[in-house]
Amino acid sequence: MGGLSELYLSRNELFGPIPSTILQLQKLVFLALDMNRLDGTIPKSFEKMVSLEYLDLSQNNLTDQIPESLTKLEHLNYLNVSYNELSGEIPDGGPFGNFTAESFIGNEELCGPPRFQVKVCEVQNNVTRRNRKKTVLKFVLGPVADGGLVRGVLGMIWLLNYRKRNNQLIPLTDWYDQLSHKRFPYYEIVRGTNNFDESNLIGKGSLGMVYKGTFTNGTIVAVKVFNAQVQDAFKRFDLECKVLRNVRHRNLVKVISCCSNLDFKALVLEYMPNGDLDYWLYSHKVMHLLWSIAT
Repeated sequence: MGGLSELYLSRNELFGPIPSTILQLQKLVFLALDMNRLDGTIPKSFEKMVSLEYLDLSQNNLTDQIPESLTKLEHLNYLNVSYNELSGEIPDGGPFGNFTAESFIGNEELCGPPRFQVKVCEVQNNVTRRNRKKTVLKFVLGPVADGGLVRGVLGMIWLLNYRKRNNQLIPLTDWYDQLSHKRFPYYEIVRGTNNFDESNLIGKGSLGMVYKGTFTNGTIVAVKVFNAQVQDAFKRFDLECKVLRNVRHRNLVKVISCCSNLDFKALVLEYMPNGDLDYWLYSHKVMHLLWSIAT
């Protein structure tokens, strides 16, 4: 269990403080605890998870400040604590220099720089709120309750991290290549597209959007993300995966991988840098170029 690198526990009606058991998984790279009923504070001991790159704690009931210790997570490139009950000053430094307002939205008592779209922190005698003494409520669990919670979380980790598929155990959040069975972690796609930043958007369609992404090994891909809000979009994803598994043609864009979890589905495709079909069919510049070559 200590070697676990990805843990996806979203939408599981988990409640109570974030268990210390999870914080013992110091090799975690991806941790998703969003859309539960977790309360209490964000543990300062997250700083020990030095490999963490993706942390989603959004849509819970977490309170108090965002720990300054999170600035020590130098590999953290995605943080989402939106829609909690957090307060105080947003830390400055480290990975926080790369985060956007979307990471903190829905916390009315947070304050910080204007770029985070939160209120400006009050200054009293040149001392910020962050340095003021505060009374912190301490949550204490009895040994029976704590033991039950730990066993429950450990069971949930084992159950949700693996699923049976053709009598084999396959990680729930793994990217898997439908053709060669290569695996790509979800966080690699988030990082490669800069959290699906608009600057990487290269196309839109009725079922979703296509982003340009770059893996850590330098491979450039196109990521077709299906919109969960569009009716039958996920059915279309399943159909495309099934069809593309069985099709080979030199004029078709190569499918590198498919991704499927509870609320996210996407195709990872070979990146074609020469523009879209509309450009080549209707651009006057292209028509002029082709005409000059022909003559």
